[in-house]
Formats: sequence, structure tokens, C-alpha cells
Amino acid sequence: FRQPTLANCLRPYMALCQSVRLGDMGLFQSVTQELSSKFIADRTFVLIQRLHQTVLTAGLRRLSLAYSRIPLVDVQRKLGPVSYTHLT
Repeated sequence: FRQPTLANCLRPYMALCQSVRLGDMGLFQSVTQELSSKFIADRTFVLIQRLHQTVLTAGLRRLSLAYSRIPLVDVQRKLGPVSYTHLT
């Protein structure tokens, strides 16, 4: 991605890689829609469509890491007292 001679050709794939790494499904879908003609011309569109699962996995991993850093005491404080009487 950093070689000047290839930078322009690989720019669509850089945007795609960033969306996959971030796990951002909205960004991934917009990149694939915007650049679908480039991916079809390069004959990589089917392969790129298969990255959908990888984007979901990356997004879930990021969410899991973010929530694992929040202490349960803070969650309890934010939610307040919980009554379980409606469950019985």
C-alpha cells in the first residue's frame, strides 16, 4: 500500500481493509457498493463479498473488548437497582 507505483491502484483495497479491520459493517457496505465496478473489473468481487463474516467477527471482537473494560460496579451504578419480581 505504500509503494508509490502501486498506491493509486490499491487505494480501493486500502479502504476495504480499513473497514474490515474496524469491523464497521456500514463502512464495509458503502465501500463495496462505491467500488464494486473496480472489484468486478479486478475479478475480486466474489472474494470481497465473502469478507462479510470477517467484518462481523472483527466488530464483535471490538465490542467485546470495549465492554470487558467496564467494571461491573459501574454497570450496576448506571442501571440502578434491579427488581426480579416481574420474572416470577
